[in-house]
Amino acid sequence: MILASIEELQSRLLNVNNSVAVRIRSIFGFKGLGGQKAVEVLSLCLRQDPSCLVRHEAAYALGQMREEEGLNVLYCCLFDKSEDPMVRHEAAEAIGAIGKVASISVLQEALLDENKEVRDTCELAIQRILSTQHEEEKDNLSLVRTVDPVPSCNRFSQLSTREIGEKFLDRSLSLFERYGYLFELRNRASPEAVSYLCKGFNDENALLKHEIAFVLGQLSDAQATESLMRLVSNPDEHYMVRHEAAEALGSMATEEIVKFLIEYLSDENTVVRESCEVALDICDFYRSEDFHYTDVLLHSTCNS
Repeated sequence: MILASIEELQSRLLNVNNSVAVRIRSIFGFKGLGGQKAVEVLSLCLRQDPSCLVRHEAAYALGQMREEEGLNVLYCCLFDKSEDPMVRHEAAEAIGAIGKVASISVLQEALLDENKEVRDTCELAIQRILSTQHEEEKDNLSLVRTVDPVPSCNRFSQLSTREIGEKFLDRSLSLFERYGYLFELRNRASPEAVSYLCKGFNDENALLKHEIAFVLGQLSDAQATESLMRLVSNPDEHYMVRHEAAEALGSMATEEIVKFLIEYLSDENTVVRESCEVALDICDFYRSEDFHYTDVLLHSTCNS
């Protein structure tokens, strides 16, 4: 098991000469810690790291930590038109995850943004905040201990997986509703549920497809391998989707997947290249006894 001090994590993260994989590993270390120091370092990373992927992961971590002190840097990121839309999308999602009612007016300002993924994410974030105002804090964590863009709930318990799957694929429903069915399919985690999730890749909405890929990575189900590989190998697919598909493959860590990911380390898209690098690092993690993505221990606390 890796031991790291806060200072070591900070040094690894803020040293841009380190690989993207090392820096993102450090982000997950800070995410597990939480607290003021973690917010400070991740905020600095979000403002200055040269990698779009690293900045995206820093925004994600700030949302998962749910520290109100992270909101200002996320607001700035959301409205920074020079920032990559993938990072701005993640900032909006993180704002929704933190869940403060005061953030709704901020998110509403971005509903007319020129980027569809940013607009859609702001709409989801607003609905998430509104829908969680009367829930206990513990109910906002999913079965896999993440803060989802749509809160987990039990309202679908009487529906069959087939009914859930068909609702998920129904393009006449709102994106918020479809996300709810998406996470219910994840929670059921059956072969039938995974099959419906993969069918969702036929949709035209890039934001939805990127979330499907993320969920399949959480499930680490080999049944999804072919569908995820198809996304990564399609240069016409949105880079957000290809990125998430690559990292999802990393959680499956087979020899076939390792060889596949190596092929795309030279992809023309920087985010895809770096995502494959991170995915290979995740493969190494799953094939070893190294707990660096989930159980980083520290010599001191992060609340000083």
